[in-house]
Amino acid sequence: MAWSVWAGRPGVFHRNGLRVSGTCRTGSGRRTPVVSTSARRPLTLRTDLLPRDSILKTLRHHQLPDEISFRVLELAERAASTFQVVVTDFFLRPAERAALESALAKMAFVATVSSGGYASAERHLVAFLRREPEDDLATLQPAGVEACRAPLRVLEVRGNFTFDPADHRDFLGALLNSTGLRRERIGDILVLGDRGAQVIVLADDVTAIIDTLASVRTVPVQCRALDSLSELQVAPPRVKEVFSVEASLRIDSVASAGFACSRTKMVEMVRAGDVQLNHQPVTATSKVVKEGDMITVKGRGRVQVESVSLTSKNRYRVQMKRYL
Repeated sequence: MAWSVWAGRPGVFHRNGLRVSGTCRTGSGRRTPVVSTSARRPLTLRTDLLPRDSILKTLRHHQLPDEISFRVLELAERAASTFQVVVTDFFLRPAERAALESALAKMAFVATVSSGGYASAERHLVAFLRREPEDDLATLQPAGVEACRAPLRVLEVRGNFTFDPADHRDFLGALLNSTGLRRERIGDILVLGDRGAQVIVLADDVTAIIDTLASVRTVPVQCRALDSLSELQVAPPRVKEVFSVEASLRIDSVASAGFACSRTKMVEMVRAGDVQLNHQPVTATSKVVKEGDMITVKGRGRVQVESVSLTSKNRYRVQMKRYL
């Protein structure tokens, strides 16, 4: 009799649609699985526990494309009904992951964990896991991270770019044009100066990229797969500490100080939809920020609010970290 681990939790199994937890010893001395009487039902999830319309509405509110919305919802439903860890075969940006987490907060029995191959990666694969009410997300996280990292590979793109420097956009364009892959199939690209770049890709795409990528800009390149993610050469982020004293914590005030631009200009950018707070679009200039918030402005980068304190005149002393 073959048994398989249920939901990644030791001591809990399933077979023929029955949930089994633990064993007991029979008169013959054999240990027999004990089936919970409350679980004598097929391992399927009631559809009324999945507020599909509500989830799709939330994803659309956060401007997630319908194509991605339907795909992630299908994967979440599969994880919930099969008790398996299900991983996307495409990378999601921070704003897309934030929208997904917000939407799935309404979905019973599903947790999400993501990884992009290294701690500060921007683009991640997302794992969906069955989650019981008593489960702590921290206990599910290791399995989710491992599942996300399993299909990731690092490609080294080598060439002499001394006389024709290439940036992130050049490497990305060469990858997409030579292979025909969609952007969502490519993870982070780490440019290594005049030596080339390292690219995080999916294992299924490694051969196609090695066989087709011959040059970046005018520079001939050679590609090879590295042995592990530990060979990534991740440069520490360039940051600048910013201090400001503000009358309020409105996003237009704090962001204008963090990005060293006029408040009038920041108000225009907020209203134009060029500003995000914690990877979510903001169009109200009166939105209040707090410690730990991340403000992103299109074309200008990111600023993180590190600390907020009151001065003797009841104004706000704000310490920020700007990523250059």
